[in-house]
Amino acid sequence: MDVLSLKSEFHHFVIKSMELLRANYIYPEVAEDICGYLEHRMRDGYYFDAETYEEFKELFDQDIQCINGDNHLHIWLQDEGADESEEMMDEYKRVAEKNNFGFHKVERLAGNIGYIDLRVFYDMNAVTEASETAISVMNFVAHTDALIIDLRKNIGGSAYMVALIASYLLKEPTHIESFYNRSENKTSQVWTQPYVPGKLYLDKPVFILTSMKTFSAGELFAYALKHSGRATIIGESTGGGAQPGNYHQVTPKLRLFIPSGKSISPFTGGNWEGQGVLPDYETSAEEALPIAHEKALKKIKEKYAGRTEYQFLFED
Repeated sequence: MDVLSLKSEFHHFVIKSMELLRANYIYPEVAEDICGYLEHRMRDGYYFDAETYEEFKELFDQDIQCINGDNHLHIWLQDEGADESEEMMDEYKRVAEKNNFGFHKVERLAGNIGYIDLRVFYDMNAVTEASETAISVMNFVAHTDALIIDLRKNIGGSAYMVALIASYLLKEPTHIESFYNRSENKTSQVWTQPYVPGKLYLDKPVFILTSMKTFSAGELFAYALKHSGRATIIGESTGGGAQPGNYHQVTPKLRLFIPSGKSISPFTGGNWEGQGVLPDYETSAEEALPIAHEKALKKIKEKYAGRTEYQFLFED
């Protein structure tokens, strides 16, 4: 694409983005502030020095996030010719499959401690294999004496996958989150399921590892399990993105994600927007796993104190 056409596309994108922000962003007053800033930038010709889509994305993302630090507001660079088609969904499924539906590693650590490295909560309504994999994972760790769920590299995903996994950890169907949608002026609820295949993981310690990279649905999982009293959070404060939304196709190459909703926790009445999920035990992301493992081992040793038949659990 020639430079003139590229600059014309950037101009159209900024104009259309302001219209979409005013119509959809969860905070109308903030949308006005963002749009005012974008208009000022446009008058100065700020965006038109960009010579590539990547340069434009960097400039624009910084500006739409600078008013209130909403990291959910961002541009997505679309592959040429891609659209909301069956082909696009097929590609989503292929990527999900190669990513093992978000489950990067599942193992049994020393001391009979389950460990799950979960990096994406894939949409189980779009990819049925995602729920099948989650069920298999939870059944694999069912007979461990403590569980560590590692969300240090979790970028988010679907609240319904969050609810499925949480269903194994909570005894009764539990309301874990509500979402207010501005465009519909409606609030919906997310609950854990009344039945899941296999054995529930109850009355045993659960530790969740977090970092500043933990985001969105990853934060929802940590926040709900923390404030329901079911898990101990170890690591860093998370990224602070609590506002769900949708992508808007502005040009063939550029999509804009706009948060149009707000998370409302039934446990606190608030959410983690801006500040992140605060850990129960704050430490660096690098130290979170060894510390969680040590804490889990301590609880298991107390559980089996004096039981010589279980000492093999603690042998190398």
